[in-house]
Amino acid sequence: MWFKKMPLSKTWIVPFFSVYFGISFAGLFYVFLNGSDSGIYSGRQDLGTAVLNAFIPYGDQTTGRVLLGSYFGSIFGIYIATLLLRKRKELFPELLNISSISISLLYFVWRTFGCARSGCCFGRPTSLPWGVTFPKSDSETKAYMVLKNISPAFVEADKTVPLVPTQMISGIGDILIFIFLLTLYLKKKFNYPYFYLFAFSFLYGLGRFTVEFFRIDPREMWGALSMSQYISLGLVLVSLYYFIINRKEIFGAKH
Repeated sequence: MWFKKMPLSKTWIVPFFSVYFGISFAGLFYVFLNGSDSGIYSGRQDLGTAVLNAFIPYGDQTTGRVLLGSYFGSIFGIYIATLLLRKRKELFPELLNISSISISLLYFVWRTFGCARSGCCFGRPTSLPWGVTFPKSDSETKAYMVLKNISPAFVEADKTVPLVPTQMISGIGDILIFIFLLTLYLKKKFNYPYFYLFAFSFLYGLGRFTVEFFRIDPREMWGALSMSQYISLGLVLVSLYYFIINRKEIFGAKH
């Protein structure tokens, strides 16, 4: 395996670049969607400062994050790292496969512990017993602040009305994707280049496209669909194209 031949002193930059650009692109996507309102804790800030905060956070201004941005940023970071190592052809396909499995675990943690805790990415009001509420606190959760501005009917004295738990639904889907892809990888079912990258893209795209219908939080809407749904649809279509044109090599070969 490549990691047994490569000195540890050189390979450490790969996860560093992947994480750094993943976080940065997540912030950059948020800036593109929200413009000068990207300073979610400090109020308005100019666009240049918001972009800088995505790559070099400073002061008390914080830029939000868009999960899909981290997906593309991670790929870009791995590509840059393999270029610097001069091992792009040897390392890039395998690293993308590995990162595509691990990023689904990251998304599970992000949704269930990050989004659910802060109250962002919340769902529509529901009368079903499994709806969740977000309390008003000293800092006020994002769900409470947004719903209070949308309509008084969406908040009660000190909390929101029950909402569809979209963060937890997304998190469950992400952990199932992680378990499924990791199982295939450990059993060496498929070794074709970029297989796990496009398998993750297809499964995550389907899940994200569906969950978006149950969300009500402010998003960039292009007609009837959100920006995330268009990106998710693109991921699904590109992944299908990959599987179709490589179907004989992927599914016909002995593994």
